[in-house]
Amino acid sequence: MKKLLLIFVPILIAQSEGQENSLLQPSARMVIEKNCTRCHSGASAPGNIRLDSWLNVSIRVQAYNPEKSIIMQALTGMGKVQMPPGEGLLWKEINAVRRWIIGGADSKSYEERMQMTTMGGSDTNEEKK
Repeated sequence: MKKLLLIFVPILIAQSEGQENSLLQPSARMVIEKNCTRCHSGASAPGNIRLDSWLNVSIRVQAYNPEKSIIMQALTGMGKVQMPPGEGLLWKEINAVRRWIIGGADSKSYEERMQMTTMGGSDTNEEKK
């Protein structure tokens, strides 16, 4: 019983403080599908930049080096364009893609959700890197 309390109490406290926390970060695939594939898929993708498969995403990253990866430059606004247009992504979404690239950008880890390293903070756009 004590073990269960140690697991759930911090979660309940964080949620009671109005913080939307998740023990798992979204996978890189979840982030890309949610935010990018609406426009960047199929023959009508802008600039012919398709992000509708791991292969199409992986050719736009430099494994182990997020700073030189076109997709990270777009997601962080450090490249020629900010994607997605408008508000951009939440910090945890950008971090999920960044961690995938740092880890080698392979197809298996593209699907995986990673353990969060911190429990604190909210997921507002003010927290973007």
